[in-house]
Amino acid sequence: MATPTPRDEDLRRLVQQVVEGCISRCSGTSRRRLPQQKRSWWEVKHDESGPNFHEVSDEVDQWEAVCNKIRQQHLQKEMAQLVRHVQDSDELCEFLRPARVNENPMQLAIDRNMLVPGRVEFFVHEMTIYLLHSLGQSPFSQDKFDALYAELEAGLFERKVSVSIVVPILNVVFPSVTDDAPLELSEDMSLVALTNAMQIARVREPLLFAPPTVGRASHGLRFTARVPNTVDREAFFRAHEFARTLRVRVDAAFGLLKLAHRIDTGYFQYLVMADGWAHGWDDALPHIEMREWRDGTPSALYANLPEHIREDFARPKTIPKEGLSRSPEVRRHPRFRRSPRQGTPGTA
Repeated sequence: MATPTPRDEDLRRLVQQVVEGCISRCSGTSRRRLPQQKRSWWEVKHDESGPNFHEVSDEVDQWEAVCNKIRQQHLQKEMAQLVRHVQDSDELCEFLRPARVNENPMQLAIDRNMLVPGRVEFFVHEMTIYLLHSLGQSPFSQDKFDALYAELEAGLFERKVSVSIVVPILNVVFPSVTDDAPLELSEDMSLVALTNAMQIARVREPLLFAPPTVGRASHGLRFTARVPNTVDREAFFRAHEFARTLRVRVDAAFGLLKLAHRIDTGYFQYLVMADGWAHGWDDALPHIEMREWRDGTPSALYANLPEHIREDFARPKTIPKEGLSRSPEVRRHPRFRRSPRQGTPGTA
């Protein structure tokens, strides 16, 4: 798919000027001087007894300190031009200001000089770090930059954006549901395979249970919605509001799964993701937020202490394609469908 034409060509040029300057100077940095960060997640692998979850990890270079130093020592002029461009845009300043400032339009001219430099520095820093993680020490890639910038610009200028809520399903494997073959359950609900980015994002923080427990998921229920994006961070706030309206449908889905396949499954968390746009980047991943829903956790997980769960928890239940096709009630169940009274999140 072709990259969309930039809405603000000067903004794209100025952002690329800073990002490309950072990357070209970082390319000469010795990897021995860079700190490393370990990232761990869990994947399904087959052994003698069938499928089971195993820990996988890698290490990524930490470019933050290097990028900060380069921008401060070598790119002051380029950063000043970029900040000035954003400061001169009423639309961008209106979007980037905190909501409390929006209550008083007279403060726009006063606050743009204080807010914009830090906010511009922040999203350029995140974009540069993400590209460095994508490129390593390779030369600057125009195609990768254009694709990444298109997501950034959509997050800045689109006033309605798409979001996904993904609820990982613990201890169940669906071999027929893959990245390119999700199972549509209703207009806005599907069964999807968890991507590598989702897996890393959802186990990176200390949680109630040990990572071996939380990591035992390969698929999830995905819900989609369109939400307002009129000020910075509003879209994710509205997405969390939307997630709170889904509990009845999520509980119904897991209830039917338990009845149909006799397994003590459940859920522990949900993920919020931007679809086709970006708010920012974190740990070399597209921005993904995670929240806990502890009361949906399988009872088997409460029966053991965290350090014992890895050995006591049963092997994952495998539900083949024919098992899914024999459950037409999933699609017909009224709680799986969006209520006609449920409007677009964030709207009346």
